[in-house]
Amino acid sequence: MVVDLRGSATSYVLWTRKRHVFRPDHNVTRVESVGQVLGLSLPPSPQIWTDEAAEARASELIPEGRKVLVIAPTANWPKKMWPEECYLELARRLTGPGGLLDGADIMIQGGPGERDQVPLLYEALPKDRLIDQMGSDLVTAAACFRRVSLFVGNDSGLMHLAAAAGAPTLGLFGPTRDDLYAPWGPNAAFVRGPRSCEEIQGDPGYDHSAPVSEMRDLTVGRVEEAARALLERLSKGSSS
Repeated sequence: MVVDLRGSATSYVLWTRKRHVFRPDHNVTRVESVGQVLGLSLPPSPQIWTDEAAEARASELIPEGRKVLVIAPTANWPKKMWPEECYLELARRLTGPGGLLDGADIMIQGGPGERDQVPLLYEALPKDRLIDQMGSDLVTAAACFRRVSLFVGNDSGLMHLAAAAGAPTLGLFGPTRDDLYAPWGPNAAFVRGPRSCEEIQGDPGYDHSAPVSEMRDLTVGRVEEAARALLERLSKGSSS
């Protein structure tokens, strides 16, 4: 049996008794669309496996009982990156006195070589509470996500990794479709600004190749309220 989740031509030139090839369904989430490849009415939720080394490293970075806010401010496309000054203000509100995560450490996650995309965060975040994991390997990142209080990040692979690891995950959306790519799982939620993906990309001045954010109308207050709603929902669920 050949199972092809990329819909490539290769799967058609391989001899096999059964062939299941991915064909995207743009009317359902990508997780559901992948589940349709094998005819699964209940799509299998993504699962993450870690090893002892990753778990040991995660326990060093995040000791038991420590509150940690993770921010993932980068992405593979500038347009879907919420401005770094917004992440900075959000971190201050959430972890400052009276915030949802008062006194929490702040972990920065991102891909290798992406630190230069967010210099303001490294300059302005309190050094004594900063856990720099930019460029961390993904297995260690997943092990860390299992221990954190909240993950906030752009529509990216790290957002999906956090949701699959079970972290309270808030995905931020702008020029990409949340109906297809929202984080999947019981501990996940998403938020966007006042414009839909179609409205953003349909704007006469929209330039797909311009390296600028299309997320500036997503306010810090709106993200903060979404984070509050997510954590309150999870808190009520755990106490019921």
